[in-house]
Amino acid sequence: MQVTDYANGTAPRSELIRFEGMWVSPDLYRRLNYVFQYIRNRGGKISGTEGYRWKGVPNDANIRDASKTSDGTSNQWYQKGRQRRGETPAAATPGYSQHGYGKSADTNTDSPKWRDEAMRHVGMERTVKSETWHADIVRAPLIDLTAFEYKKPSSGGSTPPPPPPPPPVTEETPMYLSRRPAKDGGTIGLFGIPGRGWMPFLHKDHYEMWRVILIDSGVKLAGGVDMPDWAHVTDIREYGTVAWDNQVIAHTVPTQATPDNVDEAAIAAFIVQTLKTQLVFKADVDEKAIAEQLSPLIAKSVLDGMAGRLKS
Repeated sequence: MQVTDYANGTAPRSELIRFEGMWVSPDLYRRLNYVFQYIRNRGGKISGTEGYRWKGVPNDANIRDASKTSDGTSNQWYQKGRQRRGETPAAATPGYSQHGYGKSADTNTDSPKWRDEAMRHVGMERTVKSETWHADIVRAPLIDLTAFEYKKPSSGGSTPPPPPPPPPVTEETPMYLSRRPAKDGGTIGLFGIPGRGWMPFLHKDHYEMWRVILIDSGVKLAGGVDMPDWAHVTDIREYGTVAWDNQVIAHTVPTQATPDNVDEAAIAAFIVQTLKTQLVFKADVDEKAIAEQLSPLIAKSVLDGMAGRLKS
């Protein structure tokens, strides 16, 4: 059975997982695991306060010490009593708490902005205005959380930690999309990642995870553009030229690329075709302005090949 198959606040501990001092459902575990690593990987601090909350009994509302309630926890009736005494700003009606469905967690952090970013990635939000520490599961994750799921320890060993989230990025990070040459597999990836260099995308969700993280962090690709939605990507060519929705953005070219291994003619033909409707109605085209938007390694070649056609 799953935690949500039980009546609110009645799931047995055998269906829950101990995480950062809290009892949590398997679904909440993978989401929080990502959130905690996301913050700590960036140098922030975060701790868990409470995850799953058992229902308890009405008399628990009169208890002042959570360890002395009917189940020894700060259960839902205990929290209702705290609210009545003005000790906490809000408490759900016992039997209806999101904590009792395994969908809520209370956390404390010195990095609320990063927490909000990470929670958005995993489909969680702060839903109680008076409680900055409380967050609920509100939608499916935006990213693949397979690596952050709970793995039972093997006999005689401990659970290996999942891989950490991507490292922090800054606006100064010179990153661009590109595709490896066909002889190297033609893999699509992101170049210029701090400490990693080249990040090949394993699948669509992996791509979208990086897109969400970069946009949330305010980081743009070389050329000053946001990483495009996967659905809009029509082509990712070698050496940093990306096309989507009939537009071409020529990003910074890798330093190892040279004019000998860049197909200037193919790129020029593609640009001419894309801009044709704009160029045909203009009597005087500013080739230099166009050149500034192109990769330094192909700009001159493109201009030489197109100069006569652009002014015609």
